[in-house]
Amino acid sequence: MDNEQFYPTPKELISELLQPVNMDMVSTVLEPSAGTGNIADYINGDKYYRRRNRAIYCIEIEELKRVILKSKEFAVIWDNFLTFDSMMQFSLVAMNPPFTDGEMHLLKAIDVCEPGGQIVCILN
Repeated sequence: MDNEQFYPTPKELISELLQPVNMDMVSTVLEPSAGTGNIADYINGDKYYRRRNRAIYCIEIEELKRVILKSKEFAVIWDNFLTFDSMMQFSLVAMNPPFTDGEMHLLKAIDVCEPGGQIVCILN
């Protein structure tokens, strides 16, 4: 378990992160390197962002955190975001990636974001 790179995203920062997002254009959300899913929780729990037909997906490398995400009923679709290889694309990628390779996560997010989709990212 790599807790040195795990910094749960506080609600106040998530609120700022999502400010520029046009949620009317979002049908699928990906939180890669999700940790315990703070961003997914915020989107799922906030009345402004929540919509019944919006699918939220998570990717998390650590097994214990994947168990936590699944217990919250998020669809955990892979373990290591940087090795994620799928035809799936997402209308929103919202992330706070590990600081050591944040730029690689951002480049990967560009690959999995649908054309015209949105990416919001906290980079060190």
